[in-house]
Amino acid sequence: MMVWFFSFRMRIYIAFVLAECICINLGLGAYPESSCPKPGAGPTSIHGLRFDDEDSSALKKVTYNFECIRCMDEFASEFRPTIREGIRYWNMTVQYWLAIYIYRKTDASKPVKMTVTMFVSAIWHGVRPGYYFSLLGTPLLLIAEIEVEKAFRKNIKGHW
Repeated sequence: MMVWFFSFRMRIYIAFVLAECICINLGLGAYPESSCPKPGAGPTSIHGLRFDDEDSSALKKVTYNFECIRCMDEFASEFRPTIREGIRYWNMTVQYWLAIYIYRKTDASKPVKMTVTMFVSAIWHGVRPGYYFSLLGTPLLLIAEIEVEKAFRKNIKGHW
């Protein structure tokens, strides 16, 4: 069973890395290092995109960063201690879009916002029952994780 799981995960990781390599070779998502690009968000500092038109030698010295097209951090998504932290590093570009345009714009309680966001993510991935079971089960796991953390912190607080 572990061999199947490992091969499934490696297949996904290889696909993400190949997609990133293709984008880098095409020059997509190349921003100057000074613009502080982030996955999904693109450049976060507009001032880093400004150059003097007269000084063409400055353009040759610019170092470029492809961080905005980075899909995932494989190590972080596998070895973070909580589910929430692991999810943050999985498919970061799509997750950024879902967080900005679905989660933040949903006017509801946190559990409802998580469920709506995961439902949209399931639709995004395709019409397969597995997507709906796994992605709609995630809010339940996250809520349980939050409650366990609260209980743990409350119990530990008095002992330190």
